Amino acid sequence: MPALALVGLYAAQSITGSMVQSALPVVLRDAGVGLDRIGLLSLLFIPWVLKVFWSPLVDRFATPRRWILTCQGLLCLCFLVGAAFAPERHLGALLPVVFAMAVLAATQDIATDAAGVYATTRRTRSLASGASTVGGYAGFLIGGGLWLWIYARLGWEISMIFLAVAMLLLTLPVRALRIGRPEPAARPPSPLLSLKNPVLMRGAGLLLLWQGGVRLGLAMTGPMLVDAGFSMELIGWLRGAGGMAAGLIAAVAGTVLCRRF
Repeated sequence: MPALALVGLYAAQSITGSMVQSALPVVLRDAGVGLDRIGLLSLLFIPWVLKVFWSPLVDRFATPRRWILTCQGLLCLCFLVGAAFAPERHLGALLPVVFAMAVLAATQDIATDAAGVYATTRRTRSLASGASTVGGYAGFLIGGGLWLWIYARLGWEISMIFLAVAMLLLTLPVRALRIGRPEPAARPPSPLLSLKNPVLMRGAGLLLLWQGGVRLGLAMTGPMLVDAGFSMELIGWLRGAGGMAAGLIAAVAGTVLCRRF
């Protein structure tokens, strides 16, 4: 699979996460919603935590390409439905829609990871890993920065329609991909075997520590900027363009170092 296709796939699944984690708290805080209620948005990340339990089903039924197309198509629909529920007036009705988006984005992430593994070799996997990071930051730019800027200028409905169109455009290249999947094993391995793999468990512990610190800090930086008097447009630029620039520099450097060492 071309690295550019991976960039697009990871950008598509990152749009939803960045909108929920990065931009939506800014919108809610600007509307006067309390920090205690904004903090509850962290519960919307439960699908990304629990996706390991349904990932074997994604791998066993259908192909990664079909899963990706289905999830991204339904995400487009969710963005259009969500356009009818402005959070400052209909937060209760919006949350189930956003939770459905989180489930779909987590499932798309499973299928994208599978597609990346099946389409790469040990020699090209570091390049694919770098492409996934670049795509993630591109999605962060769209869903966390550009979306917030459009919301500040044009309102909730237009900003959600923009995300639906962006997701649709990122879906089009996937139709040209032909990603198969290996034949399933006669006896699928038990997920419990993972608990007996010391290398895997050490890696999982490292990821929990690393992501825990990142997520805890990132969740409240947007509301903090609102309380400090920053405009919505400026926050969009800082979190979108600024975050993507820093992320791309780190992603390129990490890819080069991985391939070198």
